[in-house]
Amino acid sequence: MPGLELPPFELHKPTSLGDALRLARDLEGGFDFVAGGTDLLPNYKYFIYNKPHVIALSGIDSLREISLTRLGAMTTLREIERSPLIREKLSCVSNAASLVAGPLHRNQGTLGGNIHLDTRCYYLNQTRWWRESKGGCLKELTGDICLVTHKKEGCVATYSGDMAAILMVLGGSAEIASLRGIDAWDGDSFSTRLVPLADYFRDDGFKPTILEKGEMLTAIVLPENAPSKNAGYKKLRLRESVDFPIMGVAACVELDGLDIGHLEIVVNAVQSCPLTMSSITGEFIGQELTDKTIARIASDVEKSVTPVKNVFLSVVYRKKMVGVFLRRLLTELREKSGG
Repeated sequence: MPGLELPPFELHKPTSLGDALRLARDLEGGFDFVAGGTDLLPNYKYFIYNKPHVIALSGIDSLREISLTRLGAMTTLREIERSPLIREKLSCVSNAASLVAGPLHRNQGTLGGNIHLDTRCYYLNQTRWWRESKGGCLKELTGDICLVTHKKEGCVATYSGDMAAILMVLGGSAEIASLRGIDAWDGDSFSTRLVPLADYFRDDGFKPTILEKGEMLTAIVLPENAPSKNAGYKKLRLRESVDFPIMGVAACVELDGLDIGHLEIVVNAVQSCPLTMSSITGEFIGQELTDKTIARIASDVEKSVTPVKNVFLSVVYRKKMVGVFLRRLLTELREKSGG
């Protein structure tokens, strides 16, 4: 059956970050980084936007790191889930990792791979012969309209990673490495910059992050006070044991006595990027976190979200579940804080 075999590509195996960045800068014709391969390789089997070059990152030890302020992009989700340090001091991150797909996926999948999980759509993530019967789409570059919106501009494929949402409410930043500004490359030099995760994503199903050619996500950097934050993540999926999120909510709540001193909320997997709710949460600072306040917060967030109709549950149901899951999460976080 067509679409079940990997297309031809040249595999590159750098052993240092500098080598990987040199390849990313110099390769012609397009490339993909591959970490654990749990997302990229199934897409390649379906001939979804495959490239002639693939750069494997598994041989770069410097990308594997676990600490309370830094999580390397090549750290596996299982390592994050099982790390005694993360389970004790950042249990919300460990819990979020435990909710990703199934155990075999977490053994192989990485933090960087999950953050860079390609956007998904039921018109795209199918076999090649099925897609050809539909005439192609904008994201695949084989059609001239989006099959969801029936418009000629804007891909609305949905972001379906899990880890970004919890790391965003904790104030995490993306560390990006490249060879920009380095004229005389010595085989090891590179430059880095930090970008808040809230600014790292773009509402564009075709290009959902700010990364440009030649750049790589190397780590997530967390603030020093991340372990003291009261945060959590919940997700909705068809099968609890394995599926991608079709809606998720993350929140971080800090109380000043009984009142809200700080509140961050991110709604996940309803549009092409995780959605921050700072325009809503600011209105509740200083208010007591009662059941009534929680209900108002959940209602306002639910009203502000319009899920895209490109997964197998209805827009109305997913929108309703934003409020339901957020009420549950905020109630749990209030109880955890002793409120």
